[in-house]
Amino acid sequence: YPSAFFGTSLSSTLAAYATATPVLTGLSTPGCARATLADPGSHVFGPVVVAVGAALLNAYLRPVPATSEPL
Repeated sequence: YPSAFFGTSLSSTLAAYATATPVLTGLSTPGCARATLADPGSHVFGPVVVAVGAALLNAYLRPVPATSEPL
């Protein structure tokens, strides 16, 4: 399963560091990044995908306009 949350301690690690917004990158956006965004473990967090850090940004993801405000 390509989600970064599946079978790992990622959720508890992010919680331990009080991470509210994990930033995702990846070579296979329709695979790993999409699976991580859709994984139930990610719903506690507000993950975002960095467009320039994703090799295959596609219809699964919508671009978020750049802003000076924190997410």
